[in-house]
Amino acid sequence: MTLEQVYAAIGGDYKGVMERLPSADFVRRFALKFLQDDSFPNLKKALEEKDAPTAFRAAHTLKGVCQNLGFDALYVPVQCPDGSPPRRQP
Repeated sequence: MTLEQVYAAIGGDYKGVMERLPSADFVRRFALKFLQDDSFPNLKKALEEKDAPTAFRAAHTLKGVCQNLGFDALYVPVQCPDGSPPRRQP
């Protein structure tokens, strides 16, 4: 499976990420590093502990990483009900 096929399978924006980042190898390396990113486990733990500032920070980091890598199916749902991105920290 090619990197472009992976992006198609996950609903990602391959074209957009290739316009932003320098090479397919660069994208591949960072996409693989995403699997080891601790933002989601940190978010989950912070939510369980009702730690709003840490949850906000983890969600913001996760959204940013997903957006930078063109993982649209992951970062687009992180919007306010009116369609605007979350901006205020609790």
